Amino acid sequence: MTENADVIAQKNEQLASFVGKKYESYYQQKWALAGQIQGFNIAAFFLGGFWFVYRKMYFYSMAITIFSLTIKYILMMPNLPKLIYIFLILILLGISVVLGLLSNNLYKKFSEEKIKLIESTHLVGEVQEQIKRKGGTDLLGVFIYLIVVMLVNFIFRGY
Repeated sequence: MTENADVIAQKNEQLASFVGKKYESYYQQKWALAGQIQGFNIAAFFLGGFWFVYRKMYFYSMAITIFSLTIKYILMMPNLPKLIYIFLILILLGISVVLGLLSNNLYKKFSEEKIKLIESTHLVGEVQEQIKRKGGTDLLGVFIYLIVVMLVNFIFRGY
């Protein structure tokens, strides 16, 4: 193998370790696509912030959640003109479509940045272990996220 092939093989191995089970069956194939949009992620489309928490992309999840909940509470306002109501519903739908279209790209960039950070802050012998530890999925985070979103909805339901 050439040096370039070795680097590509190492990068694939690191991404596989970071992503986990779905790398070979889903992400490797999607990330091989050229261009800005690397497939449509149906889970990100339907689950939005939950998908981002599951993939440990907490900042994205928080931004999506704040924006979506803000629109939701505006939609709950009494006497909201129908045109504004329809416009806001279309914005929410548009957000879901954009998340479905761009989430694979965002996750690839996120994964590569995390791997670079791990490589720059850990000893060579620790890198692979840290990649597995920092990557993967966060099911507990999804449950915590669900509870927080439910609490926020409960607290602001009367407003």
